[in-house]
Amino acid sequence: MTEDLMNKEFLKNLKIIWDYMNLNMVLEKCDLIIGCGCMNMDIPVRCAELFKQGYGKKILFTGGLGKVSKNILNKAEAEIFRDIAIAEGIDSRDIFIENKSTNTGDNFRFALDIIKNNNIDFDKILIVHSMLSERRTLNAAKAIINNKKLFITSPNKTFDSFIKYLKDNEDKIYDSISCTVGDIQRIIIFHSLAGK
Repeated sequence: MTEDLMNKEFLKNLKIIWDYMNLNMVLEKCDLIIGCGCMNMDIPVRCAELFKQGYGKKILFTGGLGKVSKNILNKAEAEIFRDIAIAEGIDSRDIFIENKSTNTGDNFRFALDIIKNNNIDFDKILIVHSMLSERRTLNAAKAIINNKKLFITSPNKTFDSFIKYLKDNEDKIYDSISCTVGDIQRIIIFHSLAGK
């Protein structure tokens, strides 16, 4: 079934979406790293790597239980991400969590509350999310976090590694592709609702 689906035309079209969603931003040292919650457990590992490299002074993990994770996880995405980052050698005192949000917009709205309540001083934020959500996530952040310099990155994956993942996880192909195409739709809807 995988080979039938992943024909040359399919891969060509998927690569177009991949290239559009993946921003490949040149990063700068920032004051804060925000790891956006989801089912991608490579995100907190990437946040830990970036923190150790000096790309942020603190890490803020966001995410409660979303529409996918609520049926799979037994605790908030942000809490799981925190545990992974600690296992990667990050001191718990350098981590904040926001564990109520259920969508990307709320990730940033609620993150601002955490930032304000903890008197976190910041001018530049480095956001970490899944590669195929970079464009949508950055657009949402820019609409909510004003007058700050924002960057986004993701766990280092290649298109070939993504295809291998899909081939190795045949049962997840339709969900993965649906989420990817859905992110494009969400970009359009979000800008429409924001009046852009």
